[in-house]
Amino acid sequence: MSNMVDTYQQTLKLVGNANQPDTTLPTAQTPYIELPTYGMAPPDRKWLIDAIVAQLDAGQFQSAGPLADAMLRDGRITSAFEQRHAAVFGAPIEIEPADDSEQAAAIRDEIESHWSTMFPRSTMEELSQYAIMVGVGIAEKQWDTSVSPWTLKIKKVWHPRYYQWRWDLQCYTLITQDRGMIQIPSSSTQWLTYAPYGYERAYLHGRMRALVDPWLGRGWDHDDWAHYNEIHGHPIRKAIV
Repeated sequence: MSNMVDTYQQTLKLVGNANQPDTTLPTAQTPYIELPTYGMAPPDRKWLIDAIVAQLDAGQFQSAGPLADAMLRDGRITSAFEQRHAAVFGAPIEIEPADDSEQAAAIRDEIESHWSTMFPRSTMEELSQYAIMVGVGIAEKQWDTSVSPWTLKIKKVWHPRYYQWRWDLQCYTLITQDRGMIQIPSSSTQWLTYAPYGYERAYLHGRMRALVDPWLGRGWDHDDWAHYNEIHGHPIRKAIV
C-alpha cells in the first residue's frame, strides 16, 4: 500500500501543474493535428449500449463520441438542439465594461464588433452539443499575434472519441496524430474546455446517459413497423361478384 501511495505522490509531482492555468504565450503555440473522425452505424443491441455507457462512466470517450453522433440522427434529439441553439446563440450579445473608463468602453465595443469572428456560431453550437451529450467539449483556440491587440478565434472542436479523463493527472487528455496524448489544463491559452455540469465528473452528467434507452426503443419501434408494413402493407384483395 505504501508503494502505491509513493508512486501516486511521485506522479503528482511530475504532473502537478496539469490542472493549473496554462501560461504559455500564444506566440509559442503550434496547432495540433487531429486524428480522422468517422461515423458509426447506430447500434441496436442493449448490451452494446450498456457497455459504451459503462466506458463513459469511467471517463473513456472512445465509443461514446461516435454513439453521440449516431444519436443525433434522431429527429427529436436534433430538433431539441436546434431549438436550444436558436435561443442561446440567437440572443443579442451584451457585454458590460469592467469600469466606467473610456478604455474599458473601447475594449467592450471592440469585443462586440469581433464577437462573431472570435466565436463562430457553428463552432460554438458543435461545442455545446458535444458538451451536453457527453458532459464535456474541448475546442482549440487560435491567436492572431500579428495585430495589436492580439485577437482570439475558436478554431475547431475536437471530436469526443479522442477525450479521456485521467484521475492521476486530474485533467482531461487528448489523443493527437502528431504528438500522441496531451494534457488539457482546466484553464489554458490554447484550449477551451466547456463542462456545463461540472469539470471533474462531467461525463457522469452527460445527457446521452438519459437519452440512450428511449432512443434505442424508438429505433426498435421503427424497425418493427417497417417489417410489419413489408409483410402486411399490401394485402391481397379478393372480391366476390
